[in-house]
Amino acid sequence: MVFDDTVSAQVSKPFTYPIAVSGVPTNFSASGLPAGLSVNSVTGIIIGVPTTAGTYSATISAANKIGTGNTATLLITVIKIILKPAQK
Repeated sequence: MVFDDTVSAQVSKPFTYPIAVSGVPTNFSASGLPAGLSVNSVTGIIIGVPTTAGTYSATISAANKIGTGNTATLLITVIKIILKPAQK
């Protein structure tokens, strides 16, 4: 079973998120991830460097030899920090 979650990330900064599960899944999937992120189908870790700011609703799931469990929503908010030069 996978669980809904909400996380944040930053444009151009490395991002890692282990999909939270119960049981012993052998395969993971995710769709709707921000550009630059992908899921390792064996470990269930979402990793990468997001390239575009926005709010993304990804669908995640896990499966084992018995079948696919539930799907869950991972809400990912990607922000872009703009630094202004210090004023003299």
